[in-house]
Amino acid sequence: MPKIALAGLGVRTKKLPRGRPFQKGERHPFQFQPGQSGNPGGKPKIHQRISAEYSALLLDVVPPQVADSLGVAEGSTWAKAIAQAMACRAASGDVNAARELAERTEGRVPTAENVEAKIDYAAGQAAKEQLMKKLGG
Repeated sequence: MPKIALAGLGVRTKKLPRGRPFQKGERHPFQFQPGQSGNPGGKPKIHQRISAEYSALLLDVVPPQVADSLGVAEGSTWAKAIAQAMACRAASGDVNAARELAERTEGRVPTAENVEAKIDYAAGQAAKEQLMKKLGG
C-alpha cells in the first residue's frame, strides 16, 4: 500500500478502491431496475388517519363532569365545548382568540400588496379631449 507523507502530520496510507470498477450500463442485483420505483407503496397516509381521529373525537360527547366545569350543556360535543371556551376567551379580551374566531368565521384577511404602476397622463388627456368634444365643450 502506498504511503503519503504530509508535512508535520506523519505518514498516512492512501486507501485503494475496493471491488471491481463500475462499468457503464452495468447493474447490480440489489439496484432498482429501470422503471421500478424505490418506494412502490408511496408515503404512508398517517396524516389522514390522524385527521379522521381528530374529527371523530370532536363529534364525541363531553363527559358530564367536564361539561359542568366548562359551562356547556350536558350532551354537548367536544367541538361545541372548544368553540364555547374560545368565545369566552375572546369576550374576556384575548385578542388571539378573537382573531381565531374571526378567521374561522369570516376567512383570513388578505395581506396588503404593494402595487406600483406608471400612469400615462398623455393617454388620459387625449381621452378627456375626446369626451369634451362629444359633450360640446
